[in-house]
This record gives sequence, C-alpha cells and structure tokens, in this order.
Amino acid sequence: MNEADNRRAVERLVEGLNAKDVSVMSEVFTDDSEMVYPQSGEAIRGRVNQQAVYTAIPGLPSIPPYRTIAAGDIVVTEAILDYGEDRYNTVFVFECREGKIVRETAYWSKPFPAAEWRSRRVEQSTPATQAAGRARGRLDTKLPPSGDEGSWRREVGGGAQLRLFVVNHSLAIVAMSFLSKTYSALRLVSSAVVILAETALRICSKLALSTLAR
Repeated sequence: MNEADNRRAVERLVEGLNAKDVSVMSEVFTDDSEMVYPQSGEAIRGRVNQQAVYTAIPGLPSIPPYRTIAAGDIVVTEAILDYGEDRYNTVFVFECREGKIVRETAYWSKPFPAAEWRSRRVEQSTPATQAAGRARGRLDTKLPPSGDEGSWRREVGGGAQLRLFVVNHSLAIVAMSFLSKTYSALRLVSSAVVILAETALRICSKLALSTLAR
C-alpha cells in the first residue's frame, strides 16, 4: 500500500457518502479507527460507532471536494458540507495505514462576511477561484502603499518583522560560525608559532653550549 492507495480510500469515502451509502465506511475505515471533532470536543471511536452515528444523521449532506492533497500516510481534503439551506467550509485530515483510514479529524465553519477594514488589501476568494489560482501557479503579493507600512505590518500579523528576524538570525549564525572558525585557525597559528619559537630556542641553546665546550 502507498500514498495513492491512501488517497483512493479517502476519495472512495467521499464518493460513497455522496451516494448516501454509509456502508462504505466499513470498507475504508479500520475497526479501531476514530473520528475527532475538535470544535465540539467529541471523539467517535471504533468503526461500528462511526457508522451508527452517520446512519442516524437525518439527512446526509453532499460533500463536493475541491482540493485533496496526500503525503505519505496523511491525506487532507477541503470540501463544502452542503445540507441544502446550510453550507459549511470543511477541512478533513485523514491519517491512513495500508490504504485504510485510522483517524479522521474534521473542522468546519459557516462562511462569514468579510471585514470591511481589510477590503483594499484582499480579493474575493471561493473554492473555484482558489482552484483556478493553484492551476495557474499564481501567488499574489500585495505591497502596502507608500507611507502605510505600520498598518500593513499589523494586518499581516507581523509577517515582515518575522521575515526580518529570520534573516537576521541566519546572518548571526553565519557570522558566529565564521568567527568560531577564525578563532580556531588563529589558535592553531599561535600554537605553531610557540612551537617554532621553542624549537629555535632549544637549537640556539645547544649551539651556545657547543661553542662554550670548545
């Protein structure tokens, strides 16, 4: 089993639930798996309990996924939970083992209005525009207008200061490494000079003694 098998297990789960087939859970979850909902503080342990909970849901939502990524035993799916009148932006984090799901952690939230105070810094984003942006490989960076650097730093949560700290910290490490190596080299040179001086002194002493003996 590999990464592709883990991803396929998640895709199979979404397909089955979208077809209102709860039995798919017995196919893709391990017997000792667990579902965790951090926002409500709940954990559903064991495939039997998980399937019973899903069976009891009055109306299963549709789950149109718009992004799935996999790396090793981890698969992450971003989706919309659509109950008809209610829609939730959702992130599922799946931990897999040998092509089956051993843990699912789910986070969801209803959409909320964008804050007016940051409107000039952002653009509207939806699952569709996010997918299109990734397909183009585009990464937009909006620079602050002249004279407004202070508010810009506050809005991005101090990102500029953090980057500056990282750069300065890296330079400090390089400088310390250079100084340490320089110091070590100087110690070697000074030791060599002392040894040469001692050797020269011994030779001169022997020559002086030899001259006196004559």
